[in-house]
Amino acid sequence: MSCEESYLAIMRYLTDEREPYAPGTPGNTKRKIRKAAACYVVRNGTLFYQRRQKGQNEFTELEVVLRDSRRKELINQAHILETGEHLNQPLTWEVISQKYWWRGILKNVKDHIRECSDCQSRRGADDSSGPRPLSRQGKGRAWTGVMDEEEYEEEEDEGEDSLFVTDLSSLQKSRLAKGMTKHEVVFVDSKGEVNRFLPKHGQTMLDKLNKQRLNNQFCDITLLIEGEEYRAHKAVLAACSEYFNELFFEKGAVTTHEAVVDLSGFAKASFLPLLDFAYTSMLTFNFCIMADIANLARHLLMTEVLEICESVHKQVEEQKLAMFQRRDASTGPAAAQDEGSFEQPETFMVTIQEDGSTMVTHSAA
Repeated sequence: MSCEESYLAIMRYLTDEREPYAPGTPGNTKRKIRKAAACYVVRNGTLFYQRRQKGQNEFTELEVVLRDSRRKELINQAHILETGEHLNQPLTWEVISQKYWWRGILKNVKDHIRECSDCQSRRGADDSSGPRPLSRQGKGRAWTGVMDEEEYEEEEDEGEDSLFVTDLSSLQKSRLAKGMTKHEVVFVDSKGEVNRFLPKHGQTMLDKLNKQRLNNQFCDITLLIEGEEYRAHKAVLAACSEYFNELFFEKGAVTTHEAVVDLSGFAKASFLPLLDFAYTSMLTFNFCIMADIANLARHLLMTEVLEICESVHKQVEEQKLAMFQRRDASTGPAAAQDEGSFEQPETFMVTIQEDGSTMVTHSAA
């Protein structure tokens, strides 16, 4: 994707809510567009790049120039003063960088001055690229701006997630020459806020809560079932069961005091798999008690478990049908005489994985 195509893709993403991507855009490119768009904003149909001011939490909005012809025109206007004098590279850059931006703008300024015939004729007599109307302090600021801009371009090109095509080998050479270490670029919005999502955070929290439950740490609820006590956290139970959520409010258990709940009439065989599921996202039970699991889940208002039971029932029935069809095909009509072969007890163990997939294992006694 060229530089101009990249900017047009960003503009479409920021302005077209119904169809933010062009038809046929690969998923990886969509992710890069979303990531790059965090640095841009569209105002009155014009794309602006939001560049963070060095050492501050404020941003400067620079107009993004899309057409190559206008880029050359703007550079030429910044390079040549009304008096006809030609500015050198740092001063030309200082003028144009106040309002405009595009990928590779610094290189375009260098190339323009290098190809300027008037500047070429002056280089033979003077090492400079033209008159320097500013003082030494001004020159220092201008060169600092050029160096900062090189860092901005390197940061925006960092890594494989860049939407813009960049010569990575030259980028690495530049980084080594400056003694820079590779770092991750964090894109921020116009308010300076960083928004990052960590997919594994939820499961990590569950793992730690389950470890606390098993070690009886910070538990604030005791469950009595078949004469045995099981410790847990009210927040976890209330989050996965509407029954417990309503029960704790009725009993006033939303306060800090410890609560005890008598689950008389419940069976450990059907309740403990649901308790483990609340802490691990994994549901494991014997298929022969799935009806009890489903009934208890319905009583506890655990809709996720009910959906799992429906899915498992359908999958097991399909697996059993396929198994009997294979047995009929392998034994043939003679097997019908041996009725005992169909009377063997069978067990189906069902395990629900973290990603929601179901694993059904079959064993014959």
